Amino acid sequence: NALKIHDMRIEHCPFSLECGFIEHVRFLNGKIETKRKKDATHPVVKINDNATRYIFDNMQFVTTPTTETPFLYDQGRWPKYSKCEFTIGGLTGFYPGVRWIYREPTKSSNAIFKAITITGPMAADGGDPKKYPMYLASYDAFDGSVICQDTYYIPDSEGKYQEFHPTNQGLFALGYQTKFGILHLNTNDISKVAGAIFYAREGEYNLGELSISGAPYKLLQGVSLGNIISLGALAKTVTTGDVVIYGKETIMMTAATTLTALTGFTGQTVRVVSFVDGSVIQNNARISTGTGADVPMVKNKFYTLTMLSNTTATKD
Repeated sequence: NALKIHDMRIEHCPFSLECGFIEHVRFLNGKIETKRKKDATHPVVKINDNATRYIFDNMQFVTTPTTETPFLYDQGRWPKYSKCEFTIGGLTGFYPGVRWIYREPTKSSNAIFKAITITGPMAADGGDPKKYPMYLASYDAFDGSVICQDTYYIPDSEGKYQEFHPTNQGLFALGYQTKFGILHLNTNDISKVAGAIFYAREGEYNLGELSISGAPYKLLQGVSLGNIISLGALAKTVTTGDVVIYGKETIMMTAATTLTALTGFTGQTVRVVSFVDGSVIQNNARISTGTGADVPMVKNKFYTLTMLSNTTATKD
């Protein structure tokens, strides 16, 4: 109870930290790093369900891409992780990344992850939310940055290490009223084919203020797609024709603009409106208007477009 543990450093220990009955314990400015064996089955940091109100502040967590077992397995109540770094320790291993966080409280709880930096997550294909690299519980809150690597080195059937370029994109599995703040996602430039960034296991979630770069696949999938509280900044005002629409629902034109291209999530739908005369939706290789001709936009009228891929759209 009420302990402060400063500058703790644990390396090369696959059972680095396990917390049982603790309360108001703070882990400050430490580092936990280990290279786990192939397919290790034990988390490096394990928090049991009788731990309450503990804090990890400015901690560094490091491990290798050698197992599918999450690094952090947390069943505790009301924890706070602040300014922590989850860093992949090399790109050579047996899997394309690390499953970093798995939250599974057995009692009422919410965890706060504030100003977190994550590199090298093992992006999921979307088939099973439990395989997402950041699996958050109901009522948890998260903000920070996630950086996806574009190349890993994984052995083939003969044991020779080969380059592997991941094409999955699943990052966060979320529960009831999970809330995101300011979230920066660097998904790398490899074309993705599976796994939405967010998997909604339950509803009334808040996806916060998203900043997304790279070539993501889809934004959202799961069982509660229509039960969203907020998607952050939904609208975007444009005056140029090639528009990036990740995380947007509405594109607004305040000057006469010819819309020539959209870049977004496969399956994403966006509404386009011009508040002035003279705007046009151009029919070309990137946008199909359905008629083969350009569409002059009527002022203040909404037009709906759907992304067929990350870079091609069709007007509904």
